[in-house]
Amino acid sequence: MKMSSWFSRGVSLVLVGASALVGCEGPSAADDAASLGDGATTLDDAGLAVDAGLADDASVDAGSRPPPRFSDDEVFVTTTLESAPGRACVDIDLEPPGVVDCEASAEDWDYMFEAVDGEWMLWTNSGVRGPSTRGASFGPMSLAERSMIQSGRRVPGWFVDTIGGIFTTAPWHGYDVHGTHDITPNYRVYVVDTGGARFRVQVTTYYRDGESGWVTVRFGRLGETDYEELVVDARAGGFGAPADDPRNHYAYLDLEAGAVLDLDDAAAATNTAWDLGFKRYGTISNGGASGPGAVSGALANAQSALYDADGLPIRAAFDAMTPAQALDDFLAVTSADGLRFEVDRPRPYIIHDGGVQSFFGLDDATPGEPSYFARPDVWWAIRGSRGDSYAWLHATEFDVAARSLTLGLHIQARPTAAP
Repeated sequence: MKMSSWFSRGVSLVLVGASALVGCEGPSAADDAASLGDGATTLDDAGLAVDAGLADDASVDAGSRPPPRFSDDEVFVTTTLESAPGRACVDIDLEPPGVVDCEASAEDWDYMFEAVDGEWMLWTNSGVRGPSTRGASFGPMSLAERSMIQSGRRVPGWFVDTIGGIFTTAPWHGYDVHGTHDITPNYRVYVVDTGGARFRVQVTTYYRDGESGWVTVRFGRLGETDYEELVVDARAGGFGAPADDPRNHYAYLDLEAGAVLDLDDAAAATNTAWDLGFKRYGTISNGGASGPGAVSGALANAQSALYDADGLPIRAAFDAMTPAQALDDFLAVTSADGLRFEVDRPRPYIIHDGGVQSFFGLDDATPGEPSYFARPDVWWAIRGSRGDSYAWLHATEFDVAARSLTLGLHIQARPTAAP
């Protein structure tokens, strides 16, 4: 199986420590790379860096038990959904780890298995599902990659679950296309329905003078030849930015006015004038779970030629794309016929699309019901709801008919003071 994980692309971060970022393309690459495994950084609700507030291994009391390493022993936890839709939660700090009531143990569960509208998902307790802001995940990884990280405090970066729509399911960028932890626009074209008008939208740049977070948005009314290009300052929320900093907000774009509005996140929560929000490479729409508006989006040109059969970016194809071709692709979108629009909703970071990087596989080549199966060779790291326990996990059994999932876990338990 061919799998290119986040970890394999950023393996140098683990092997050479802080010096790894020096070799990236300027400060912009450092802004968007995950942390160096010292427990200092996770990602915020846009998939961006925020302070984890955790100490390095060296600061853990020498008398603490157990030592801060993943256990060599694997434990298995089976969750079965009793209702449709349904959810089941697991606390990895129990001995042994086990299923708990999601509501009664809201502060303590560490991962959730959920089925909604035919989707099978794994969540961490990171604010989208559950009240904690400490839960997070990282991956996917192969067994060999997983074996190189022996402590949860050495995971290169942590990603929280988030909220998003078409810009999340089909992002406007490729990651690490050039091997520098770069964010490279893929020139996908979207149609955004604001509830009153429809606009075609394309992102064309992310860097300006070597600095990341400067998003150039090309947009125009669907069916009209005129269009605008606007550079949006989406630098808020960069590497290490505290999630609760009021300056760490989205830049809110009004497509009708062709302007970025003077709104912070609190004001945007009750404002229907904005259509799209940008923060670094994260993008939200003013509808569904992201705002009070009626905005939805659809993918009109997926730029499929830029990706291989496994959905991984092809560098040569990205390099061959010219600004003229990108503009032609934008102008070629003149109708929304046949497009599927979606509003923003909660999205887990752990991949669940049945592809090669998903925790399960999906075989829909035969007629009738698709065949689902576990992918035990795809590993994920999770951080518990309290921020100081961790686990490697992979799916070992997946029975859709029984609504049952078994995960194998290697756990790094919470430190406890020695007697």
